[in-house]
Amino acid sequence: MLWFALGRPNQWDDAALLRLCEWIMDSEGRKSIGVGSSGPWLVSGTGYDTHLDRWQKLGRGLAERLDKRHGPEVREAVQLIGAMLA
Repeated sequence: MLWFALGRPNQWDDAALLRLCEWIMDSEGRKSIGVGSSGPWLVSGTGYDTHLDRWQKLGRGLAERLDKRHGPEVREAVQLIGAMLA
């Protein structure tokens, strides 16, 4: 969902994007942005180990979808999620 939300050219609602990032992290047991992880994070139960290269590619590509219009909090959250995938 985050991949597609970042690609919407006419929608720059940082509050909505930040809520989505927080939801992603909360759903994985993280309560705030900036908390590190260990072990299988974000993709546990999704066949992560059988498609590792695809998840890593997705993680690396998230930051590339950011635009200069996105605020620093959104940038930080997207970069963190991307780094945890990659």
